[in-house]
Amino acid sequence: MQKLSNSCSGALRTFSFWLANGTVGYPLLEGIDYSCIFEEPSSLERAYAIFANVLEMDDKGMILNAKYAEK
Repeated sequence: MQKLSNSCSGALRTFSFWLANGTVGYPLLEGIDYSCIFEEPSSLERAYAIFANVLEMDDKGMILNAKYAEK
């Protein structure tokens, strides 16, 4: 059974930290209060779905576009 690569799990972990910390999308979203995303579970689910669906990996599982997926 395959598991997520360290690169992929790291990208998800970093995205989660930035989202919870209020700094995701910096500097693009700097100063924008998106804390309401935590009040509606489907909004948070949508943010993760978009992030995960935009991520691209090479053949070794290395994430190629984490910053782009974050935006």
